[in-house]
Amino acid sequence: RALAVVEADVAVAPDFRSYFTQLEPLLQKDPSLMCISAWNDFALGPYAADSGALLRVDTFSGSAFMIPAELFRREYLPAWPLKNWQAFLRSDSGRRGRHCIVPEVP
Repeated sequence: RALAVVEADVAVAPDFRSYFTQLEPLLQKDPSLMCISAWNDFALGPYAADSGALLRVDTFSGSAFMIPAELFRREYLPAWPLKNWQAFLRSDSGRRGRHCIVPEVP
């Protein structure tokens, strides 16, 4: 139902699978979501302290994320770039107005 992508240099937390498993139904239910990310590019340790808090953002963080498989097959795969796939998914034409869910903590 969803495609999980983890970059080669990313070390995942022990609760990585649990995090995605818990949030995958939300990803399927809400068509305005593009992804669930396990990484927050903008989290700062001293200011982000709630390990249970989630944020809905207008940006795409590509380190470790989950995307609906059908969305990937239908919209992204036919337009997939040969280079710089992260820039494509971060662009307005790639996101198409969709949001991502990210954790508050880094």
